[in-house]
Amino acid sequence: YEKNRSHLLVAEKNIRISDEIQDYLHHRYLESSRGIHRLLDQKPEGLPDELFVDIKSVSRSILPPLVDRSQNLPAKLKEYIEGFQTRAEENGMEFEMDWSDNAAKNVKARIGDRFRNLFWLVTEAIDNAIKHSDARWVQIRLIEKENTISLTVTDNGEGLIRKAGSIQPENGKGLHAIRTIAQSLLANLEIAKGPRGYGTAIVLNWDLAQLERNAAEAIQQEA
Repeated sequence: YEKNRSHLLVAEKNIRISDEIQDYLHHRYLESSRGIHRLLDQKPEGLPDELFVDIKSVSRSILPPLVDRSQNLPAKLKEYIEGFQTRAEENGMEFEMDWSDNAAKNVKARIGDRFRNLFWLVTEAIDNAIKHSDARWVQIRLIEKENTISLTVTDNGEGLIRKAGSIQPENGKGLHAIRTIAQSLLANLEIAKGPRGYGTAIVLNWDLAQLERNAAEAIQQEA
């Protein structure tokens, strides 16, 4: 019991630290992003039209939307992901989306403000598929089944596993970011091969029963 209690206390401390870091980074992000978005609202004088279009395109790929606690984050995330269809098609890719609104709401209800980190993870995962995989197809899927919610981003390109020659690829800043963000989201991360052994599937699983047990144990500790 004491060992489990010790592990729980360490986990709670790590979560508090993660939340504090997230709040700080989000605040700094809002400050810098407002300046960028103001710049993009109106083309600077003397900037060629083609270059301005390129800048706006790049900014969409690296800047998730400005979100805060007061917004409907599940709906905002869905809208944001739907916007990737244009970028995918511009790169000659098919884009598919299979999305459960109820599953998104259930994830938000259980992980709270950490849900904001999903914007960063989705950006990283889809950007990797569009920019680096040589894929012709990308799919994002959010489903709930048997007390588990799964978010999957799949492509049919070269694939991290094929390139790395390992089922646990470690290289790349993007992959490291995805692992870190997944941990902050209280999700289990799996990197797998895509359809027919090609491409990459980035899978986040939330065990709802485990999340509820963790919440109950935290309440008991505070009592």
